[in-house]
Amino acid sequence: TVSHVWYYGDEEKARIEHDVKAKSWRTWSSKRIAPSWTGQWRVDVVSPDGTVLGSKSFTIKAASGE
Repeated sequence: TVSHVWYYGDEEKARIEHDVKAKSWRTWSSKRIAPSWTGQWRVDVVSPDGTVLGSKSFTIKAASGE
């Protein structure tokens, strides 16, 4: 099992668990982000023992004209 852990700033917003069924298994997750949740986001891929296997940070900006 691996988990995709979604953070808005330092606040955990979602934790999505995936069963790994093969050595080369691929998976994905998505998160609905409210329009007011602009700013820094991060998604960590975490092993069952808590090891962060990978991480991706990104920024959500307000739509033009808002």
